[in-house]
Amino acid sequence: MRSRYPLFGIFAALLSATACVPRYTQFHGETIVGVGEELNCPPPRPPPQRPRRRVTLGKERLEINEKIQFAVNQAVILPASSSLLDEIAQTLKEHPELPKIEVQGHSSSEGDRNKNKTLSQARAEAVVKALTDRGVKNEVLTPKGFGSENPVASNDTEEGREKNRRVEFVIVYPEGPGGPRGRRGGPEGRRPTDTEGATPRKDGAK
Repeated sequence: MRSRYPLFGIFAALLSATACVPRYTQFHGETIVGVGEELNCPPPRPPPQRPRRRVTLGKERLEINEKIQFAVNQAVILPASSSLLDEIAQTLKEHPELPKIEVQGHSSSEGDRNKNKTLSQARAEAVVKALTDRGVKNEVLTPKGFGSENPVASNDTEEGREKNRRVEFVIVYPEGPGGPRGRRGGPEGRRPTDTEGATPRKDGAK
């Protein structure tokens, strides 16, 4: 018995060779659509992965796995870093309990020492402005340029110099009455241990 839809059967056979279509089954001369497994179908797509956060809150600082980019020898933030600044601002706004953040500008040792310090200060100020424009409270942020004073790598190689050109966000803990004893960021950016700054005992014990 001939199928009532011969042209449809031919079209379906051609389509099944190149596309993801249901298997066609003949049943008493009729073409039944949707019976059996699908043919030529790619595996289902995995669910979209959540983007990896570039900014996380550490105990002493914001941990950032990407650098803020500036124009060469200028305190102009490049557009490529706009989304990173968005994420930094969002992280700070999510943690209103933070006391203060010192936005530290650092440079390599190339060039004039005083100019490097001036540029690092200007870059730190540019970052503070970019964050306050994104809704971070100005009183939380303090810009500080260190120039080449606190390298994290050797200045003898270009790779090391590139690592030294950076902006860091160090948590500043209050000192004295009303707040925990703390240390301003600097190169280590850490709070002192319980024994640091303690008065030595007279018997010489540590």
